[in-house]
Amino acid sequence: MKHELRTPFHPPHPQSAQLRCRGAFKTLTKGKWERRNVSDDAIRNRRRHDMMLRERKGWPERLFHGDLRCGPLFPLPRRTRKAERPYVLDVQAQCDTDSQYYCCHGNTGWCGHGDKFCNCSSCINYRSFISAELAQWRPHNGCQVRNFTQSSACESLSRGVSSVTFVGDSLVRHFFSAMVILLTNDPLYGALKFKTPPKMRDICKGDSQFVDSICHVHTAMTWRDIMDNPNFCDGWARFQISYVKAYKVELAQLAFLAIRKLLNKVGSIVLMGIGIHNNFNASAVIQSYLEPAVKLVSTSKNGWPHLIWLSTHSMGPLKPINYHRDQGNPAILSFNENLRKYCNHHNISLFDSFNMTMGVHSFDGTHFGVGVNTVKRKLQMRAELVGLKTEGTCTFLWMFCRFTEKMLAFLPVELKTKSSGLKDVTQPKKILLTKMGDFSLGTDFTGICNPHYLQISKAFLMSPAMADTFLAQNCTAEASRISVFLTKPYLQTKASVLDQSSLHRWKQLL
Repeated sequence: MKHELRTPFHPPHPQSAQLRCRGAFKTLTKGKWERRNVSDDAIRNRRRHDMMLRERKGWPERLFHGDLRCGPLFPLPRRTRKAERPYVLDVQAQCDTDSQYYCCHGNTGWCGHGDKFCNCSSCINYRSFISAELAQWRPHNGCQVRNFTQSSACESLSRGVSSVTFVGDSLVRHFFSAMVILLTNDPLYGALKFKTPPKMRDICKGDSQFVDSICHVHTAMTWRDIMDNPNFCDGWARFQISYVKAYKVELAQLAFLAIRKLLNKVGSIVLMGIGIHNNFNASAVIQSYLEPAVKLVSTSKNGWPHLIWLSTHSMGPLKPINYHRDQGNPAILSFNENLRKYCNHHNISLFDSFNMTMGVHSFDGTHFGVGVNTVKRKLQMRAELVGLKTEGTCTFLWMFCRFTEKMLAFLPVELKTKSSGLKDVTQPKKILLTKMGDFSLGTDFTGICNPHYLQISKAFLMSPAMADTFLAQNCTAEASRISVFLTKPYLQTKASVLDQSSLHRWKQLL
Protein backbone atom coordinates (compact mmCIF):
# COMPACT_ATOMS: atom_id res chain seq x y z
CA MET A 1 0.00 0.00 0.00
CA LYS A 2 1.03 3.64 -0.40
CA HIS A 3 2.79 5.17 2.59
CA GLU A 4 2.65 8.88 3.21
CA LEU A 5 5.53 11.04 4.36
CA ARG A 6 5.74 11.91 8.02
CA THR A 7 3.68 14.90 9.09
CA PRO A 8 5.47 18.27 9.45
CA PHE A 9 7.10 18.97 12.78
CA HIS A 10 5.87 21.96 14.77
CA PRO A 11 8.41 23.15 17.37
CA PRO A 12 7.01 23.06 20.93
CA HIS A 13 7.48 25.73 23.59
CA PRO A 14 11.22 26.19 24.28
CA GLN A 15 10.88 25.30 27.95
CA SER A 16 8.81 22.16 27.49
CA ALA A 17 10.04 18.74 28.58
CA GLN A 18 9.20 17.47 25.12
CA LEU A 19 11.76 19.85 23.64
CA ARG A 20 14.38 19.16 26.31
CA CYS A 21 14.11 15.42 25.72
CA ARG A 22 14.05 15.54 21.94
CA GLY A 23 16.73 13.57 20.12
CA ALA A 24 16.56 10.12 21.69
CA PHE A 25 19.92 8.95 20.36
CA LYS A 26 21.73 11.92 21.91
CA THR A 27 19.85 12.68 25.11
CA LEU A 28 18.27 9.46 26.35
CA THR A 29 21.32 7.22 25.93
CA LYS A 30 23.20 9.16 28.62
CA GLY A 31 22.13 8.15 32.08
CA LYS A 32 22.39 5.42 34.69
CA TRP A 33 20.66 2.26 35.83
CA GLU A 34 18.82 2.36 39.15
CA ARG A 35 17.88 -0.80 40.99
CA ARG A 36 14.16 -1.22 41.39
CA ASN A 37 12.73 -1.98 44.80
CA VAL A 38 12.39 -5.73 44.35
CA SER A 39 12.12 -8.55 46.87
CA ASP A 40 14.97 -10.82 47.93
CA ASP A 41 13.14 -13.67 46.23
CA ALA A 42 13.19 -11.79 42.93
CA ILE A 43 16.94 -11.26 43.27
CA ARG A 44 17.55 -14.93 44.07
CA ASN A 45 15.36 -16.04 41.16
CA ARG A 46 17.28 -13.74 38.82
CA ARG A 47 20.59 -15.20 39.97
CA ARG A 48 19.35 -18.75 39.47
CA HIS A 49 18.08 -17.85 36.02
CA ASP A 50 21.40 -16.21 35.08
CA MET A 51 23.23 -19.29 36.32
CA MET A 52 21.07 -21.53 34.12
CA LEU A 53 21.63 -19.36 31.05
CA ARG A 54 25.36 -19.18 31.75
CA GLU A 55 25.67 -22.93 32.14
CA ARG A 56 23.89 -23.53 28.83
CA LYS A 57 26.53 -21.42 27.11
CA GLY A 58 29.36 -23.38 28.73
CA TRP A 59 30.31 -20.80 31.36
CA PRO A 60 30.79 -22.04 34.95
CA GLU A 61 27.78 -21.99 37.24
CA ARG A 62 29.91 -20.83 40.17
CA LEU A 63 31.96 -17.73 39.37
CA PHE A 64 34.37 -17.67 42.34
CA HIS A 65 36.89 -20.17 43.72
CA GLY A 66 36.03 -19.86 47.41
CA ASP A 67 39.65 -19.18 48.44
CA LEU A 68 39.61 -15.40 47.76
CA ARG A 69 41.71 -15.80 44.59
CA CYS A 70 40.32 -13.93 41.58
CA GLY A 71 41.02 -12.25 38.27
CA PRO A 72 42.79 -13.37 35.08
CA LEU A 73 45.64 -14.95 37.06
CA PHE A 74 43.23 -17.53 38.48
CA PRO A 75 40.83 -18.41 35.65
CA LEU A 76 37.83 -20.70 35.70
CA PRO A 77 37.06 -23.44 33.13
CA ARG A 78 34.73 -22.80 30.19
CA ARG A 79 33.21 -25.61 28.14
CA THR A 80 33.94 -25.63 24.40
CA ARG A 81 32.54 -27.49 21.40
CA LYS A 82 35.87 -29.12 20.56
CA ALA A 83 36.16 -32.82 21.38
CA GLU A 84 39.95 -32.66 21.61
CA ARG A 85 39.77 -29.78 24.09
CA PRO A 86 36.43 -29.81 25.91
CA TYR A 87 37.45 -27.14 28.44
CA VAL A 88 39.61 -24.00 28.41
CA LEU A 89 40.70 -21.88 31.37
CA ASP A 90 39.77 -18.42 30.12
CA VAL A 91 37.05 -16.97 32.40
CA GLN A 92 38.49 -14.74 35.10
CA ALA A 93 37.37 -15.73 38.58
CA GLN A 94 35.15 -13.28 40.45
CA CYS A 95 34.57 -12.52 44.12
CA ASP A 96 31.57 -13.54 46.22
CA THR A 97 29.23 -10.54 46.32
CA ASP A 98 27.46 -11.95 49.38
CA SER A 99 30.68 -11.83 51.42
CA GLN A 100 32.67 -8.85 52.69
CA TYR A 101 35.35 -9.56 50.08
CA TYR A 102 33.44 -8.52 46.98
CA CYS A 103 36.15 -6.60 45.08
CA CYS A 104 38.97 -8.12 43.04
CA HIS A 105 42.45 -6.60 42.70
CA GLY A 106 43.37 -7.75 39.21
CA ASN A 107 47.13 -7.39 39.62
CA THR A 108 47.45 -9.35 42.85
CA GLY A 109 44.55 -11.74 42.25
CA TRP A 110 43.04 -11.34 45.72
CA CYS A 111 39.47 -10.54 46.79
CA GLY A 112 38.98 -7.86 49.38
CA HIS A 113 37.18 -4.61 50.17
CA GLY A 114 37.97 -0.92 50.56
CA ASP A 115 39.80 1.43 48.21
CA LYS A 116 42.81 -0.87 47.84
CA PHE A 117 40.67 -3.58 46.23
CA CYS A 118 37.76 -1.59 44.79
CA ASN A 119 39.21 1.65 43.40
CA CYS A 120 42.37 0.84 41.45
CA SER A 121 42.85 0.65 37.67
CA SER A 122 42.74 -3.16 37.67
CA CYS A 123 40.10 -3.47 40.41
CA ILE A 124 36.55 -4.71 39.86
CA ASN A 125 33.72 -4.14 42.32
CA TYR A 126 31.36 -7.02 41.61
CA ARG A 127 28.63 -5.58 43.82
CA SER A 128 28.37 -2.61 41.47
CA PHE A 129 27.06 -4.70 38.56
CA ILE A 130 23.34 -4.47 37.94
CA SER A 131 20.89 -6.87 36.33
CA ALA A 132 19.01 -4.72 33.83
CA GLU A 133 15.96 -6.95 34.27
CA LEU A 134 15.76 -5.74 37.90
CA ALA A 135 16.58 -2.10 37.19
CA GLN A 136 15.29 1.00 35.43
CA TRP A 137 17.18 3.23 33.00
CA ARG A 138 17.23 6.89 34.11
CA PRO A 139 18.47 9.47 31.57
CA HIS A 140 20.60 12.20 33.16
CA ASN A 141 18.40 15.05 31.92
CA GLY A 142 15.32 13.87 33.81
CA CYS A 143 13.53 12.70 30.67
CA GLN A 144 11.32 9.65 30.80
CA VAL A 145 11.66 6.57 28.62
CA ARG A 146 8.17 5.89 27.32
CA ASN A 147 6.64 2.43 27.58
CA PHE A 148 4.88 1.36 24.39
CA THR A 149 2.13 -1.21 24.30
CA GLN A 150 1.71 -3.52 21.33
CA SER A 151 -1.25 -1.48 20.14
CA SER A 152 0.42 1.94 20.43
CA ALA A 153 3.66 0.69 18.85
CA CYS A 154 1.93 -0.96 15.90
CA GLU A 155 -0.34 2.01 15.31
CA SER A 156 2.49 4.55 15.50
CA LEU A 157 4.85 2.59 13.26
CA SER A 158 2.10 1.97 10.72
CA ARG A 159 1.44 5.69 10.59
CA GLY A 160 5.01 6.83 9.93
CA VAL A 161 7.19 3.90 8.88
CA SER A 162 6.98 1.54 5.91
CA SER A 163 9.74 -0.90 6.92
CA VAL A 164 12.39 -1.43 9.59
CA THR A 165 15.36 -3.60 8.60
CA PHE A 166 18.00 -4.67 11.11
CA VAL A 167 21.34 -5.59 9.53
CA GLY A 168 24.36 -6.93 11.39
CA ASP A 169 25.61 -9.29 14.08
CA SER A 170 24.08 -11.02 17.10
CA LEU A 171 23.90 -7.74 19.05
CA VAL A 172 21.68 -6.35 16.31
CA ARG A 173 19.67 -9.56 16.17
CA HIS A 174 18.90 -9.32 19.89
CA PHE A 175 17.76 -5.73 19.37
CA PHE A 176 15.52 -6.93 16.55
CA SER A 177 14.11 -9.73 18.73
CA ALA A 178 13.20 -7.24 21.45
CA MET A 179 11.26 -5.22 18.89
CA VAL A 180 9.41 -8.29 17.63
CA ILE A 181 8.51 -9.30 21.19
CA LEU A 182 6.83 -5.91 21.65
CA LEU A 183 4.97 -6.11 18.35
CA THR A 184 3.70 -9.63 19.11
CA ASN A 185 2.98 -8.84 22.77
CA ASP A 186 4.54 -12.20 23.64
CA PRO A 187 7.54 -12.02 26.04
CA LEU A 188 7.80 -15.82 26.23
CA TYR A 189 7.75 -16.83 22.56
CA GLY A 190 7.39 -13.66 20.48
CA ALA A 191 10.90 -13.72 18.98
CA LEU A 192 10.59 -17.35 17.87
CA LYS A 193 9.23 -18.66 14.60
CA PHE A 194 5.55 -19.34 15.09
CA LYS A 195 5.93 -22.97 13.96
CA THR A 196 8.80 -23.82 16.31
CA PRO A 197 8.34 -27.38 17.69
CA PRO A 198 6.82 -27.46 21.20
CA LYS A 199 9.93 -28.99 22.77
CA MET A 200 12.17 -26.21 21.43
CA ARG A 201 9.60 -23.55 22.31
CA ASP A 202 9.87 -24.67 25.92
CA ILE A 203 13.68 -24.60 25.83
CA CYS A 204 13.91 -21.27 24.02
CA LYS A 205 11.25 -19.28 25.82
CA GLY A 206 11.83 -16.03 27.68
CA ASP A 207 15.43 -14.88 28.05
CA SER A 208 16.66 -17.88 26.07
CA GLN A 209 15.28 -16.19 22.95
CA PHE A 210 18.25 -13.83 23.29
CA VAL A 211 21.08 -15.77 24.85
CA ASP A 212 20.87 -19.45 23.92
CA SER A 213 22.78 -20.38 20.76
CA ILE A 214 20.73 -23.55 20.23
CA CYS A 215 17.70 -21.31 19.79
CA HIS A 216 19.11 -19.17 16.98
CA VAL A 217 17.82 -21.48 14.26
CA HIS A 218 14.31 -21.02 15.67
CA THR A 219 14.49 -17.21 15.88
CA ALA A 220 12.16 -15.31 13.55
CA MET A 221 14.30 -13.21 11.21
CA THR A 222 12.74 -12.78 7.77
CA TRP A 223 9.55 -10.91 6.96
CA ARG A 224 8.00 -14.25 6.03
CA ASP A 225 8.80 -15.55 9.54
CA ILE A 226 7.10 -12.50 11.02
CA MET A 227 4.04 -12.75 8.77
CA ASP A 228 3.47 -16.35 9.90
CA ASN A 229 2.80 -15.12 13.43
CA PRO A 230 -0.87 -14.02 13.73
CA ASN A 231 0.02 -12.14 16.92
CA PHE A 232 2.24 -9.67 15.04
CA CYS A 233 0.25 -6.43 15.46
CA ASP A 234 -2.81 -8.72 15.55
CA GLY A 235 -2.51 -9.12 11.78
CA TRP A 236 -3.15 -5.49 10.73
CA ALA A 237 0.33 -3.86 10.57
CA ARG A 238 1.05 -1.60 7.59
CA PHE A 239 4.84 -1.91 7.84
CA GLN A 240 7.42 -4.66 7.51
CA ILE A 241 10.24 -5.67 9.85
CA SER A 242 13.12 -8.09 9.25
CA TYR A 243 16.69 -9.00 10.16
CA VAL A 244 19.58 -9.60 7.74
CA LYS A 245 22.45 -11.75 9.03
CA ALA A 246 25.33 -9.71 7.57
CA TYR A 247 27.47 -9.93 10.69
CA LYS A 248 30.93 -9.16 9.27
CA VAL A 249 32.66 -7.32 6.45
CA GLU A 250 32.88 -10.49 4.38
CA LEU A 251 29.07 -10.62 4.22
CA ALA A 252 28.63 -6.97 3.25
CA GLN A 253 26.93 -7.87 -0.04
CA LEU A 254 23.95 -9.19 1.94
CA ALA A 255 23.64 -5.79 3.60
CA PHE A 256 23.91 -3.95 0.29
CA LEU A 257 21.25 -6.19 -1.27
CA ALA A 258 18.85 -5.38 1.57
CA ILE A 259 19.48 -1.64 1.22
CA ARG A 260 19.16 -1.73 -2.57
CA LYS A 261 15.67 -3.22 -2.23
CA LEU A 262 14.67 -0.24 -0.06
CA LEU A 263 16.00 2.57 -2.27
CA ASN A 264 13.34 5.29 -2.74
CA LYS A 265 10.93 3.46 -0.39
CA VAL A 266 9.41 6.26 1.67
CA GLY A 267 9.45 5.63 5.41
CA SER A 268 12.05 2.84 5.31
CA ILE A 269 14.68 2.59 8.05
CA VAL A 270 17.86 0.48 8.16
CA LEU A 271 19.68 -0.13 11.44
CA MET A 272 23.21 -1.47 10.91
CA GLY A 273 25.93 -2.64 13.25
CA ILE A 274 28.95 -4.95 13.14
CA GLY A 275 32.50 -5.00 14.49
CA ILE A 276 33.15 -7.89 16.82
CA HIS A 277 33.64 -10.51 14.07
CA ASN A 278 36.24 -8.26 12.45
CA ASN A 279 38.06 -7.67 15.77
CA PHE A 280 36.86 -4.05 15.74
CA ASN A 281 38.91 -3.08 12.72
CA ALA A 282 37.31 0.32 12.12
CA SER A 283 39.04 0.94 8.80
CA ALA A 284 37.81 -2.34 7.33
CA VAL A 285 34.26 -1.82 8.59
CA ILE A 286 34.07 1.73 7.26
CA GLN A 287 35.70 1.09 3.89
CA SER A 288 34.05 -2.22 3.06
CA TYR A 289 30.73 -2.08 4.92
CA LEU A 290 29.40 1.30 6.05
CA GLU A 291 30.79 3.63 3.37
CA PRO A 292 29.48 1.54 0.45
CA ALA A 293 26.09 1.48 2.18
CA VAL A 294 26.14 5.28 2.54
CA LYS A 295 27.08 5.70 -1.11
CA LEU A 296 24.30 3.33 -2.11
CA VAL A 297 21.72 5.36 -0.19
CA SER A 298 23.06 8.55 -1.80
CA THR A 299 21.80 7.24 -5.15
CA SER A 300 18.23 7.32 -3.85
CA LYS A 301 15.98 9.88 -5.52
CA ASN A 302 14.25 10.87 -2.30
CA GLY A 303 16.74 10.09 0.47
CA TRP A 304 15.19 6.83 1.66
CA PRO A 305 16.02 4.55 3.41
CA HIS A 306 17.18 6.32 6.54
CA LEU A 307 20.44 4.79 7.85
CA ILE A 308 21.17 4.38 11.56
CA TRP A 309 24.48 2.98 12.80
CA LEU A 310 24.40 0.92 16.01
CA SER A 311 27.50 1.15 18.19
CA THR A 312 28.94 -1.86 20.03
CA HIS A 313 28.14 -2.66 23.66
CA SER A 314 30.73 -2.51 26.42
CA MET A 315 32.60 -5.64 27.52
CA GLY A 316 31.78 -7.31 30.83
CA PRO A 317 34.05 -9.29 33.20
CA LEU A 318 32.77 -12.64 31.89
CA LYS A 319 34.35 -11.99 28.49
CA PRO A 320 36.84 -14.86 27.86
CA ILE A 321 40.37 -13.72 28.67
CA ASN A 322 41.67 -14.72 25.23
CA TYR A 323 39.51 -11.99 23.66
CA HIS A 324 40.41 -9.14 26.02
CA ARG A 325 43.14 -7.64 23.83
CA ASP A 326 41.24 -7.45 20.53
CA GLN A 327 37.69 -7.19 21.89
CA GLY A 328 38.10 -5.47 25.25
CA ASN A 329 36.68 -2.09 26.20
CA PRO A 330 39.70 -0.08 24.94
CA ALA A 331 39.32 -1.70 21.51
CA ILE A 332 35.55 -1.17 21.55
CA LEU A 333 35.85 2.48 22.57
CA SER A 334 38.40 3.15 19.83
CA PHE A 335 36.19 1.42 17.27
CA ASN A 336 33.06 3.28 18.37
CA GLU A 337 34.90 6.61 18.28
CA ASN A 338 36.15 6.04 14.73
CA LEU A 339 32.64 5.11 13.60
CA ARG A 340 31.22 8.12 15.44
CA LYS A 341 33.56 10.47 13.58
CA TYR A 342 32.61 8.93 10.26
CA CYS A 343 28.88 9.13 11.03
CA ASN A 344 29.12 12.74 12.18
CA HIS A 345 31.07 13.75 9.09
CA HIS A 346 28.55 12.07 6.79
CA ASN A 347 25.52 13.02 8.88
CA ILE A 348 24.52 9.43 9.69
CA SER A 349 22.29 8.86 12.73
CA LEU A 350 24.19 7.05 15.51
CA PHE A 351 22.68 4.97 18.31
CA ASP A 352 25.47 4.66 20.89
CA SER A 353 24.58 2.11 23.57
CA PHE A 354 28.07 1.71 25.11
CA ASN A 355 27.27 3.85 28.15
CA MET A 356 23.97 2.03 28.66
CA THR A 357 25.76 -1.31 29.06
CA MET A 358 28.62 -0.26 31.36
CA GLY A 359 28.23 -1.95 34.73
CA VAL A 360 25.36 -4.15 33.53
CA HIS A 361 25.49 -7.90 34.01
CA SER A 362 26.19 -9.88 30.83
CA PHE A 363 26.02 -13.67 30.92
CA ASP A 364 29.06 -14.02 28.63
CA GLY A 365 30.68 -10.58 28.75
CA THR A 366 29.40 -9.66 25.28
CA HIS A 367 25.65 -10.16 24.97
CA PHE A 368 22.79 -8.82 27.04
CA GLY A 369 19.33 -10.16 27.65
CA VAL A 370 15.83 -8.80 27.65
CA GLY A 371 16.51 -5.91 30.07
CA VAL A 372 19.05 -3.97 28.00
CA ASN A 373 17.41 -4.76 24.68
CA THR A 374 14.01 -3.66 25.93
CA VAL A 375 15.38 -0.22 26.81
CA LYS A 376 17.12 0.00 23.42
CA ARG A 377 13.78 -0.83 21.83
CA LYS A 378 12.05 1.96 23.75
CA LEU A 379 14.65 4.51 22.69
CA GLN A 380 14.46 3.36 19.08
CA MET A 381 10.67 3.68 19.11
CA ARG A 382 10.92 7.20 20.47
CA ALA A 383 13.51 8.11 17.86
CA GLU A 384 11.43 6.71 15.01
CA LEU A 385 8.21 8.36 16.11
CA VAL A 386 9.56 11.71 17.29
CA GLY A 387 13.28 12.27 17.07
CA LEU A 388 13.91 11.27 13.47
CA LYS A 389 11.44 13.87 12.30
CA THR A 390 13.41 16.62 13.97
CA GLU A 391 16.82 15.12 13.26
CA GLY A 392 15.81 14.52 9.67
CA THR A 393 14.79 18.15 9.23
CA CYS A 394 18.04 19.32 10.80
CA THR A 395 19.85 16.86 8.59
CA PHE A 396 18.37 18.45 5.51
CA LEU A 397 19.08 21.99 6.64
CA TRP A 398 22.68 21.07 7.37
CA MET A 399 23.06 19.39 4.00
CA PHE A 400 21.42 22.36 2.34
CA CYS A 401 24.13 24.59 3.80
CA ARG A 402 26.82 22.19 2.66
CA PHE A 403 25.34 22.13 -0.82
CA THR A 404 25.12 25.93 -0.92
CA GLU A 405 28.76 26.15 0.06
CA LYS A 406 29.72 23.69 -2.64
CA MET A 407 27.73 25.57 -5.29
CA LEU A 408 29.08 29.01 -4.33
CA ALA A 409 32.61 27.65 -4.37
CA PHE A 410 32.37 26.71 -8.04
CA LEU A 411 30.18 29.46 -9.48
CA PRO A 412 31.69 32.55 -11.13
CA VAL A 413 31.79 35.13 -8.34
CA GLU A 414 32.71 38.83 -8.48
CA LEU A 415 33.80 39.84 -5.01
CA LYS A 416 32.91 43.24 -3.60
CA THR A 417 34.35 44.61 -0.40
CA LYS A 418 31.06 45.99 0.91
CA SER A 419 28.96 42.86 0.51
CA SER A 420 31.48 40.11 1.14
CA GLY A 421 34.02 41.59 3.49
CA LEU A 422 36.80 40.15 1.32
CA LYS A 423 39.36 41.91 -0.85
CA ASP A 424 38.32 43.23 -4.29
CA VAL A 425 38.96 40.96 -7.22
CA THR A 426 38.83 42.51 -10.69
CA GLN A 427 37.69 39.42 -12.56
CA PRO A 428 35.32 36.53 -11.82
CA LYS A 429 37.08 33.47 -10.40
CA LYS A 430 36.34 30.28 -8.54
CA ILE A 431 36.72 30.72 -4.79
CA LEU A 432 35.90 28.80 -1.65
CA LEU A 433 33.91 30.81 0.86
CA THR A 434 35.17 29.76 4.28
CA LYS A 435 32.67 31.23 6.72
CA MET A 436 30.80 27.94 7.18
CA GLY A 437 33.90 25.80 7.59
CA ASP A 438 35.13 22.94 5.51
CA PHE A 439 32.02 21.10 4.36
CA SER A 440 32.07 18.74 1.39
CA LEU A 441 28.87 17.11 0.17
CA GLY A 442 30.41 14.83 -2.43
CA THR A 443 27.13 14.26 -4.24
CA ASP A 444 24.05 16.05 -5.54
CA PHE A 445 21.87 17.00 -2.57
CA THR A 446 18.72 15.99 -4.46
CA GLY A 447 19.90 12.38 -4.16
CA ILE A 448 20.08 12.60 -0.39
CA CYS A 449 17.38 14.93 0.88
CA ASN A 450 13.79 13.97 1.44
CA PRO A 451 11.31 16.15 -0.52
CA HIS A 452 9.43 16.70 2.73
CA TYR A 453 12.50 18.38 4.23
CA LEU A 454 13.05 20.34 1.01
CA GLN A 455 9.63 21.94 1.45
CA ILE A 456 10.40 22.75 5.08
CA SER A 457 13.64 24.40 4.06
CA LYS A 458 11.89 26.54 1.45
CA ALA A 459 9.42 27.69 4.10
CA PHE A 460 12.25 28.59 6.46
CA LEU A 461 14.00 30.59 3.76
CA MET A 462 10.93 32.83 3.59
CA SER A 463 11.03 33.33 7.37
CA PRO A 464 14.54 33.94 8.76
CA ALA A 465 13.33 34.20 12.35
CA MET A 466 11.58 30.84 12.12
CA ALA A 467 14.70 29.20 10.70
CA ASP A 468 16.95 30.60 13.42
CA THR A 469 14.52 29.72 16.22
CA PHE A 470 13.92 26.20 14.99
CA LEU A 471 17.60 25.39 14.58
CA ALA A 472 18.59 26.91 17.91
CA GLN A 473 15.92 24.97 19.78
CA ASN A 474 15.98 21.60 18.06
CA CYS A 475 19.20 20.99 16.17
CA THR A 476 22.77 20.22 17.06
CA ALA A 477 25.13 23.05 17.94
CA GLU A 478 26.78 22.63 14.56
CA ALA A 479 23.47 23.09 12.75
CA SER A 480 22.56 26.03 14.97
CA ARG A 481 25.81 27.83 14.21
CA ILE A 482 25.06 27.88 10.50
CA SER A 483 21.41 28.86 10.84
CA VAL A 484 22.16 32.46 9.93
CA PHE A 485 23.15 31.30 6.46
CA LEU A 486 19.65 29.99 5.84
CA THR A 487 17.98 33.35 6.25
CA LYS A 488 16.62 35.55 3.53
CA PRO A 489 19.20 38.32 4.14
CA TYR A 490 21.92 35.76 3.57
CA LEU A 491 20.53 34.90 0.16
CA GLN A 492 20.15 38.57 -0.69
CA THR A 493 23.74 39.29 0.35
CA LYS A 494 25.13 36.44 -1.71
CA ALA A 495 22.90 37.39 -4.64
CA SER A 496 24.61 40.76 -4.81
CA VAL A 497 27.94 39.13 -5.64
CA LEU A 498 26.60 36.60 -8.17
CA ASP A 499 26.09 37.40 -11.82
CA GLN A 500 22.48 37.03 -12.94
CA SER A 501 22.93 33.84 -14.98
CA SER A 502 24.67 32.06 -12.10
CA LEU A 503 22.02 33.27 -9.66
CA HIS A 504 19.30 31.94 -11.95
CA ARG A 505 21.00 28.53 -12.12
CA TRP A 506 21.37 28.43 -8.36
CA LYS A 507 17.74 29.38 -7.71
CA GLN A 508 16.53 26.69 -10.10
CA LEU A 509 18.09 24.06 -7.85
CA LEU A 510 15.79 25.13 -5.04
